[in-house]
Amino acid sequence: MQISNKYPQFDKSSALLIVTGRQEAKIYLATKGTIEEIDNLKVSNPRYSDREGFFMNSGGGKTLGSGSVYEDHHEDVIKEFLKDLENDLVEMDNKHQPEQYYLFTPDYMAKQVRDSLPNGAENKVKLVVQGNYVKEHPFTLLDKINQ
Repeated sequence: MQISNKYPQFDKSSALLIVTGRQEAKIYLATKGTIEEIDNLKVSNPRYSDREGFFMNSGGGKTLGSGSVYEDHHEDVIKEFLKDLENDLVEMDNKHQPEQYYLFTPDYMAKQVRDSLPNGAENKVKLVVQGNYVKEHPFTLLDKINQ
């Protein structure tokens, strides 16, 4: 899509805008007056038919209680998301060879997202905006860059 004249045009260099949430990401390429979504990623929470695990408490020959141990897979989902993000970013970096990176990510994910960048990309990061902008229009992102 054509970038409005009130926003940076990226005429002399291309940029990747990496927009992440906790389990979702969009990657935009901005170059020569246009911005296009070139990749998106979403890792869903696993769904189980029952809660994993089972235990029984007994004592004195009697069963005192039984039940399931609920296993929280939140950390596994985040690790899977970051691994997929890293793979996608390496692919996009090799394919488009951007000169600049702009990160839009929640504050609690900022370090992990920076660590997912391809080798040598850390010094290309021009701006990190903290917040969840995954559902925002690309012009909102450009407005944040412009500020």
